[in-house]
Amino acid sequence: MPDAMQIIFQKALDIGKSGAVDEYMKNMDSAAVSYSKAMLLFSFIVGEATCLPLNPPFSLTPANKKQIQGYITDLQSRQSHFHALQRFPKNSP
Repeated sequence: MPDAMQIIFQKALDIGKSGAVDEYMKNMDSAAVSYSKAMLLFSFIVGEATCLPLNPPFSLTPANKKQIQGYITDLQSRQSHFHALQRFPKNSP
């Protein structure tokens, strides 16, 4: 990956990790924002970055693309999981 894409990729990872910490700390609103931002950055890398007029041109190997798509899927899963928990809170004893 070119340096700019590597920076975006690393930032997406960092934001996703921050979202996981927020989720663990029960700060679900902040986690949702972080997960959304991370998914947006990963989606940009997979979907739009290849269309940019960069020199050298940006491209992903199939393995890199699969890895990033896996991150997106994992983030969506986490977000769906805690949204489900918010809709159906546990009953307190």
